[in-house]
Amino acid sequence: MIKTKIIKTKILKKQQQMLTVEKRLVDNKIKLETLQKSLINKSDDLDKSLNDVQKSADKNKDAADELQNDATSKKQARRSKNAAKDAKRSSKQARKAGNSKSGVESDIKSLEKTIKKDEAQLEKLRSQSLSAVIPASSV
Repeated sequence: MIKTKIIKTKILKKQQQMLTVEKRLVDNKIKLETLQKSLINKSDDLDKSLNDVQKSADKNKDAADELQNDATSKKQARRSKNAAKDAKRSSKQARKAGNSKSGVESDIKSLEKTIKKDEAQLEKLRSQSLSAVIPASSV
């Protein structure tokens, strides 16, 4: 009688551990899906930023060429300066977008690793609970 209660308690504890791991696994899979969608958005943002950088660099080059043609013009100097600031700002935004994308990629890798670990742990708990049930039925 006492032995069966102990076995039932152990089985209930294993089931509780399994439920905890299963819940964590489901939560992590949902989070992974969200991160993967976010990665797509970050990739699009990075592509847009890179295009903006190229446009700003081209405008900066054109403004510098215009200034070179008329080196004494205040108007051309101001345009060249503003174009250089725009190019600098665009490149900074592109760097931030790249860093953001790589951060999401590393989060995804980490989460995939955690999911694999949880799946292995769940499989181990399931096999242990089956082995615990078999001796209990033969007793």
